Parts: sequence; C-alpha cells; structure tokens
Amino acid sequence: MFQTAYYGHHKCCSQYITKIIKDICDTLKYTWEIEDHAVELPKRLYPDYLPLEKSCLICWNSDYLLVRSLECPGFHVIRDPRDMIVSGYFSHLYNHSERWPKMKVYRNYLKTLDKEKGILAEMEFSSVYLYHIFSWDYHNPNILEKRFEDLIANPVEEFKQIFSHLQITPNLLSQEDLHAIVEKHAFNRLSGGRKEGEEDVYSHYRRGLPGDWKNHFSSHHIEQFKKLFNPILIKTGYETDENW
Repeated sequence: MFQTAYYGHHKCCSQYITKIIKDICDTLKYTWEIEDHAVELPKRLYPDYLPLEKSCLICWNSDYLLVRSLECPGFHVIRDPRDMIVSGYFSHLYNHSERWPKMKVYRNYLKTLDKEKGILAEMEFSSVYLYHIFSWDYHNPNILEKRFEDLIANPVEEFKQIFSHLQITPNLLSQEDLHAIVEKHAFNRLSGGRKEGEEDVYSHYRRGLPGDWKNHFSSHHIEQFKKLFNPILIKTGYETDENW
C-alpha cells in the first residue's frame, strides 16, 4: 500500500512538484514510484506488483478511474485549462522531451502551423488531459485539492498544508526543512534566474504566471474552447458560467 500519493496532470506543474516530492522522499528514506497513465499501464494493475510501505506514488496524467481505490492520503493539483492549452502549445512546439514517442511527430506538425492554428491543434491534442480533470472526483476525503495558481503564488504555505495532510509535517519532517526544500526549487532557480513573468519559450519553465491564455487566445480560440470545454471550467470553478 502506498503511504502517500500525488495526482497531477499534463502542464499542471508536475515536474516542479515531482522534484520537491523526490527530495522529501530522499530525506525521509521513502521510495517513490512514477506512473504515467497517458503512456503506460499502471504497474499496480499487474498481479505481481506489490508497492512498499513508506513509499509515495507520483502519478502523472492522472486518470481517476485508475486511482480511486487507493485509500492513502494524497493531493491533487489542477490548473486553469486555458493556461494548460497555451503552456502545452509552447512546450510541445519548443522544449518537451521527445522521449515521449508521439512528441516528435506532433512537434513537426505544429511547426507547419501558425500560432492561431497551432493553439487550435493543441486543444485537440490535449483534450484527453482536460477530460481527466473533468472526470475527477473533487470530494474524495483522502485527497487534498490544490491549484497551480495557489502553489505559484504562495508555495511555502501551500506545501505546508499539503504535507500536513499527508501526515509528513511536522512529525516526520520539520517545517524548516520543508521550507528549505521548497525554496531550493523556486521558479527563479529552476528557470536559470528569470523572474515569474519573464518568458523563455525554449524553457520548460517558460513564464510561471497564471492567466497567460489572455495573451494568446484569439476570439476564435475563445469560441472554440467554450464549445468544447466550458463544462470543465465551470466544474473546477475557474468560471461560473459561459459568459467569460
């Protein structure tokens, strides 16, 4: 049985959060296991796979149907789906690892499109990740719900709440040690010294600010997004109706 779990989604700060979790696991002598529901069958579904105690599940591209039976304390991070599209577009065009088998083909396709058509293509490409967010159960008492926007605005306080829910602080890890680990992975360090809002399209940590979709969505993008994904915005509370 996993002792703790993190549930993330594509372009929702997963790399950043994973770095912090790995450092905490190393400090506590925990093991960690990464599963990616977008590219592989979870190992837990195999009969000979028995997770260890004192271990953390790091789940990328989380599909609730595949994790709903877990009873360990966990946390789940989402992001404004419109920002997910913009972040995905720039990442897939310039810097996402091509170890992902379909990435090279998709990147070559994006290079043939201007930004207007490229963002529309990204809506189609990333739809599976947005529907994972839509199908999530946001009322599971074992899972603490968090937003990318809050993590970026106040990371130390947010991670204190997260690791308190996971029963790691303050009994197993001091708040001072947690603070040091979070600060080690601050945006300006991961981005090579840039401040949040300073853009580098070739960096995985491109800009670091919420609401960037407003700088890139055209009226046609807004119309198309409403047609395809407006229920996701409303369910997650990023909008209250379709008149945004």
